[in-house]
Amino acid sequence: MATTTISVPGEPGNIAIMAAIGHVCLQWSRLEMAVLGLLVTIEPMEFEKGTLMFGGLDLLPRLSTAISLARYHKLPLPIVRKIEAIRKELQKGGLAERRNQAVHGAHRDLVGFETTLTMVRFKGDKRSQRITAQSINQIAEDAHRLGDAAWSLMEEIRDWTFARDIRAEETG
Repeated sequence: MATTTISVPGEPGNIAIMAAIGHVCLQWSRLEMAVLGLLVTIEPMEFEKGTLMFGGLDLLPRLSTAISLARYHKLPLPIVRKIEAIRKELQKGGLAERRNQAVHGAHRDLVGFETTLTMVRFKGDKRSQRITAQSINQIAEDAHRLGDAAWSLMEEIRDWTFARDIRAEETG
């Protein structure tokens, strides 16, 4: 098998920043897939149908839809609260904004394991910020943790649904 070599310009710090950004992209995609899985678990349907219905939504609207469907289907309040907690961390906790900055921001002044990120749509001091490879990697770790939470919620919903259906059979 042929070996492919990727040439990345710059010092090890630059490479660490680039790798951290790639890690963010990978973990964000995993989180998006987990939330899509959560939607098709709450509203049972084939995965492909779920991708058609929900795949075009950004992550926060997907989570809002999951919360609305969970309430509609009368899932237990602790499950709804866990979905809300994921959305809250993305929104109010700033994870979505930090991810957007790391992935979509313009990078300059790569020095050591730091870069300056500029987001022209941000105002004031937030527009240009120094950020480290480690802090970019932390975004990926946070997205991974939320993805794990969404995956475990799928199991919790399946268990609850199964128990509900068994109770209905026994009483019906």
